[in-house]
Amino acid sequence: MLQQALNLHAAGLCVIPLRERSKQPAMAWKAYQKRRPGEDELHRWFAHGEHNLAVVCGQVSAPQGLSLVVLDFDRPGFDGWAAGRTEIAGHTWLSASGRGEGRHLWLLVPGQVNGTTFDFGEVKGEGGYVVTPPSIHPNGQPYRWLRRQGDLLVVEDLQRLDLGIQGRDPQPVRETLPALAAVDEEVVQQILGLATQRASNGSRNHSGFWLAAQLRDNGLPPEQARRVLFDYQQAVANWGDHPYTLQEAWLSLRSAYASPPRQPWRAYRQ
Repeated sequence: MLQQALNLHAAGLCVIPLRERSKQPAMAWKAYQKRRPGEDELHRWFAHGEHNLAVVCGQVSAPQGLSLVVLDFDRPGFDGWAAGRTEIAGHTWLSASGRGEGRHLWLLVPGQVNGTTFDFGEVKGEGGYVVTPPSIHPNGQPYRWLRRQGDLLVVEDLQRLDLGIQGRDPQPVRETLPALAAVDEEVVQQILGLATQRASNGSRNHSGFWLAAQLRDNGLPPEQARRVLFDYQQAVANWGDHPYTLQEAWLSLRSAYASPPRQPWRAYRQ
């Protein structure tokens, strides 16, 4: 992992450590939104142990005047979008998440770019980070590079990529909760199970919003909550007389995370 961190550092990117098999930072990392670590710090973080690694997005990981932006696609959305845009999708870095379903498209964009959502996923921008190969997903599977040849592609304007950003609230999903050192996976799975059960007896939209709100209350960061909402959408998509879409799930997520958290939901222990 150390060599991978040094390689990314040499490419001008800001690398930070994550906890083993986790998406959670292994330390306080806010300072690294503004400065890159030195090689001595990378050796200290990655020479021993099994830390995952991440790259901080935004201006800190880009040449002056540019920002690193990573487009976090759901797999079906990426395949459809990329089919007609090989001049972009085929000429920049591309990685796959440990779940195997996600695609991360790496770009450089002029100016400061904040995080937000789009029709097929999420824009990771200023103040965010992306888990980077060869990190290990909590499910035990590795993140993988699908393409990492050459330089990162510079695009003039994300709005021209037909991502579905235009006309939406340009602000990111508000992270009203601090990122936790760990989130109880048993709690997450019980909440997901209850939401799926509710959807079988009633509205999938209402159950999706309930799910997102419980994840918010229990401290799950928005980028992780998206994965849970994705699993929910896949489970209930074809229940009822019309499809329940990813866009509906993302709207529930954004609405839930726009409000402050309440008391957390607790799992029932066996």
